[in-house]
Amino acid sequence: MSHDAATPPIVSLGAGGIAGAIEAAATYPFEFAKTRVQLRERKGVPTPKNPFRVVGQVYSQEGIRALYKGCSTLVIGSVGKDGVRFLSFDMIKNYFKDPETGTLTPLRNLGAGMMSGVVASITCVTPTERIKTALIDDARNERRYRSMMHCVRLVFKEEGMLGLYRGFAGTTLKQAGATAFRMGTYNILKDYERNRNIAQSTLTNFANGSVAGIVTTFATQPFDTIKTRCQSSRGASTVEAFKSVIADYGARGFWKGTTMRLGRTVFSGGILFTSYEWAAALLQPLVVPKQEHHLLVRLAAQTPPKAARIGRDAPAWMCSSCRVSSAVGQATRRSFATSASNSVRVQGANGGDPYRAKELPGSSHSQPAANLSQRVSPEEQNHFEVIERTSKEKQARSPWMRDGSDKPPVATMRSAGAMTKGKLLTTPSRMLKLILPLTTRDRNHDRKDVEPLALLVHPQQPLSYLERLIQSELPMLEDKGKERSPHIIFRAQDSAEEDIGTGRAAAQDVKDTEDLPEEQYDFEQADETIVDGKRERTGKLSSRSAKAADASLPLHGHPERQPHRDPEHPNFVRWSPSTEIGDFIRDAARGKEFAVDIEGAPEAIYVGVPSFQDRTFYLRTRLQKTARAIAKQADVKRECDALALKGAQRVAQLGFSGLIGWWGAVYYLTFMTDLGWDVMEPVTYLVGLSGLIGGYMWFLYHNREVSYRSAMNLTVSRRQQQLYEKRGFNLSAWEGLVEEGNRLRREIKMVADEYDVEWDESKDEGNEKVAEELRKHRKKKNGEKGEKGEKEKDDD
Repeated sequence: MSHDAATPPIVSLGAGGIAGAIEAAATYPFEFAKTRVQLRERKGVPTPKNPFRVVGQVYSQEGIRALYKGCSTLVIGSVGKDGVRFLSFDMIKNYFKDPETGTLTPLRNLGAGMMSGVVASITCVTPTERIKTALIDDARNERRYRSMMHCVRLVFKEEGMLGLYRGFAGTTLKQAGATAFRMGTYNILKDYERNRNIAQSTLTNFANGSVAGIVTTFATQPFDTIKTRCQSSRGASTVEAFKSVIADYGARGFWKGTTMRLGRTVFSGGILFTSYEWAAALLQPLVVPKQEHHLLVRLAAQTPPKAARIGRDAPAWMCSSCRVSSAVGQATRRSFATSASNSVRVQGANGGDPYRAKELPGSSHSQPAANLSQRVSPEEQNHFEVIERTSKEKQARSPWMRDGSDKPPVATMRSAGAMTKGKLLTTPSRMLKLILPLTTRDRNHDRKDVEPLALLVHPQQPLSYLERLIQSELPMLEDKGKERSPHIIFRAQDSAEEDIGTGRAAAQDVKDTEDLPEEQYDFEQADETIVDGKRERTGKLSSRSAKAADASLPLHGHPERQPHRDPEHPNFVRWSPSTEIGDFIRDAARGKEFAVDIEGAPEAIYVGVPSFQDRTFYLRTRLQKTARAIAKQADVKRECDALALKGAQRVAQLGFSGLIGWWGAVYYLTFMTDLGWDVMEPVTYLVGLSGLIGGYMWFLYHNREVSYRSAMNLTVSRRQQQLYEKRGFNLSAWEGLVEEGNRLRREIKMVADEYDVEWDESKDEGNEKVAEELRKHRKKKNGEKGEKGEKEKDDD
């Protein structure tokens, strides 16, 4: 229900009783017509199948009061029935609901409804249905009962307390099924709508209740027919009622009166749940009044610390290391000292903000920075000089700790091992460490070594992020009187221009195959096009002699042709800053390096790209270590699993043997003894029904799907746990190892896809049984997620 999360039990009981009374009174004529149809017809007087004709016939022959014969009993019973039903359903549902989502699975919804139906049948449904049915049946025969109370006294006098519970089995089955389907279906619809943010209105509640009523009618009509036959004025046992329905109408007779009941349940379901929601919303404010939590009261109770004021008698400032005190006078300084806590004073009386504490006079937090003292005291200056002098003495005593720190930067010595090329390294955390010999503006022309800069980046970050990191380490450039960051360009080899098999550029292959002396022609301003992996030139043909003649002509003011800016890497192309670093490195790995061009720098900085083996070194090392740990425990686990499976199979075989023995015992007692079918029929019925209910409750208690596989897996799991503890096998550590192995394998395969190489995982896993365990874990994980095996096949 909509109020389940905070509905008190008294509200559930009261709202359910009110809703039951309204529903019973509004739809009783249809209940009357249904009961008349389910009872035996008088000889020669057929009962109409249309509920409206039954109502009209009774009204014309017996009057309006006859239509409400037994209505008071049903209303009283509905008050108790629906009150107990809603109360028990809410309590059971709150016990079984998911603590995170607050919802139930469809199976648990039906189970909660079934248990609440059993509770309602025991407490009030069976007695009230017995009296109601007896009054309706008595109305068309010789009148024995004058009123409801007279009927109760007479039944109790003639048959005792058991007379009020005649038809208990059929009523309980009907109530368990009806409540399970009605409450369960309604709650399933509510959870479905709540998860999809569908507004809950009166019309929505009525529609949900009507759908639940239709499902309930078709699912529980046979139990209702047997119950009606048992509770008639003549009375009958459950077996006799079953036989009489078969004898009178056949198997279709169990659904006799379905149309009558549908005419009632379509409206009763909507009326019941709509009335419950309305009654719960009306009663809850009366039972649980709203509590006012004033923010002002909470603020007055709090005691935050107050900043201390530094005045004449305030303690002087003192260093924590050398204990040098300061004699600063009355100057106000920032302080973190606190005094005794005071209560917050609320400024709501004079029109101020009631939620702002009164500012403390003299506090540094309530004054502008211009009013605070910026003067450095002599004590502080002396303290700084002492620290500086001590540091220099330590440096002089141990110069090996700071090699070259005693000389100014401009006089740095030469170094033969100067770093002129950057490096791209991998880290155990899948990050990339970029080391650049980055230079700033330097006046020292003799220095050959450059202090490298290390940057940590992630493969999924764009090149623009790396560009910003490098720019933050560079000096600003002056451009038109303004300062700006230098532009940075990343260049790498174009994969389309390289023959991967030979490592030579396709343009070079074309150049080698041309026989220029024999043709005496060349391309002028030729366009270049990649055809079948090779560069082909297209354009206007001209003779070489004409070209030489053109070269001898004056340029007429045009600049001379400049050589290529990077002749050693003519096939490098510029990459967009929005490209991910991982994609950029994948293509740069073909040329084994890439270039970083910095505006204002004399030359580009070339960075070496690690190979696949270097990139995955840490990952493969960890995978090998994990594989060795898995191989040590794989044999123990397989042995325990095999023993547990054999034990579960023996349990299943014993269960099958028990069923065969039960069948033989029933056959012998039925056909070989004097007990016969009359005695063994109810015995087999009750034993079979008890086994069905017990099995269902077992699956519900263990939160398993109702299947042989679930029971088998539970039996195997218990035996496995016992064997694991006996053999000293740690299951949680094993699952962690397998999960770690699959994670490392997945990361290595991702890097292999980036480099477009084939990785032989069997060399790093080291053992076939390790690969088998990892494969089983992946299939199990994909099965739990509901995925199909196509992705796993591609991954394998």
